[in-house]
Amino acid sequence: MINWWDRLPTLGPVDTFVLVDGGGTHCRVAVCDRHGELLGYEVAGPTNARAVGDARALTTLVSAIEHAVGNSEAGPVGLCLVTTAAVDTAEQSDKLAAGVQPVVGDAKVVVAPDTLGCWAVTNDLGPAVAVIAGTGSVVVAADREQRKWLRLGGWDYVLGDEGSGFGLARATLREALFTSEGRADAHAMLQGVLEALGIDDPDGIADAVHKPTVDKARVAALAAIPLSLSAGGDKPAMQVVRGQVEPLAEAAAHAIVKLESSSPLVGCFGGTFKSNIFRTEFEAALHRLLPDRLTVPLVERSALVGAFMLALSQTGVDIDEVKLASAAFADQIAQRTGEADRSGFRAE
Repeated sequence: MINWWDRLPTLGPVDTFVLVDGGGTHCRVAVCDRHGELLGYEVAGPTNARAVGDARALTTLVSAIEHAVGNSEAGPVGLCLVTTAAVDTAEQSDKLAAGVQPVVGDAKVVVAPDTLGCWAVTNDLGPAVAVIAGTGSVVVAADREQRKWLRLGGWDYVLGDEGSGFGLARATLREALFTSEGRADAHAMLQGVLEALGIDDPDGIADAVHKPTVDKARVAALAAIPLSLSAGGDKPAMQVVRGQVEPLAEAAAHAIVKLESSSPLVGCFGGTFKSNIFRTEFEAALHRLLPDRLTVPLVERSALVGAFMLALSQTGVDIDEVKLASAAFADQIAQRTGEADRSGFRAE
């Protein structure tokens, strides 16, 4: 496993940054100066190469950066920090960086996992655990001063993604199919699945999911069904939610212990945490596993702001100035988007 602290460069003063927060549903690109002034902003499609393929991920990324920079009044870019899903190896990082380089001129380009921005904003670059549960899921524990980096999960939907939108949707689809066969009693979920897929016959569910290809983001959107039903007291839906929460909480608890911090902050990011019922169940499961540990889930901070904080800190800016500039940057993002800078579907 790569220790991503070893791949982050230490630079001199930089005036203009390009920051990317990419995932399985969409990516966001911000161009800003060192004071947090937003100079350009772009939203584009997914950049998770496992979900959409290497070629499409790179094309989307390059196009989004090109538009953000081209539509801004920014001067020469000094640092481009791309944080995106499905970047686990040096080979993948280098391939994306090489593709992005021509768009940003002589800027230093760094491509790292999307978890980096989430981690950075959780505890203002201090020791923290970041739990990401959006289209996919992953847990990261990191301490920059101690050079610790631990990733749990992040294997994508064939091998993992417990607690994610896809994980919830997959479990819901299975319960719906079991119900159609008389092996389960999740009738509300079955009806919700049929309506969401626009079909009348449960036998059409498999084709609707797999053809023409599996669209990870489209499937993950079905997570709104169990999250909404469980909030209304539907027992089968609650079982699905708890079945996804438990392994995610277990990964978070393991990460907290490995971090060896007496009171680590736990940042929660992604669409599933927008659901009050999911967040409540996750916190309860985490406290059952670690009853003597202080954990403070945070759900309103932005991974894009975290990317800015980290990028700025790598150019020699002290933490107080980083916090001040990142607050200004967060305000600028909120003004541009009309709401707190978050990603993911709305479940309730």
